[in-house]
Amino acid sequence: MTKDEALKTIWDYGHVNHQLKKSYFIFILCSHDLSVARYGANLFLQEWAPVLAISGGVTYQDDLLSTGWQKSEAEMFAAEFNMPWTQYSRG
Repeated sequence: MTKDEALKTIWDYGHVNHQLKKSYFIFILCSHDLSVARYGANLFLQEWAPVLAISGGVTYQDDLLSTGWQKSEAEMFAAEFNMPWTQYSRG
C-alpha cells in the first residue's frame, strides 16, 4: 500500500459523506486549527443558518499543542472572521 492509498483509507473511514442542508444554527467545535473557523464562518456568511455558535475555552498553554493564544478558542475563532465573539446571529 502506498502512502497516498493509506491516507485515502484513513480519510474514507472518517468521512461520512453528509450533504449540506440549511439548518437552524451552525455549531463550531473549536480547536487549535483556525481553518475550522473559516469553514464555519463561510457557511454562516453563505446563509446556511441564521445563528452561529462557537465553543472553546483557553487551552493548550504548556504542551505540544500550545497555541500561544491569551484568549479563548471561541474568541480567536470569532476574530478570524471579524465578528464580535458575543454576537451569534443575524437580525
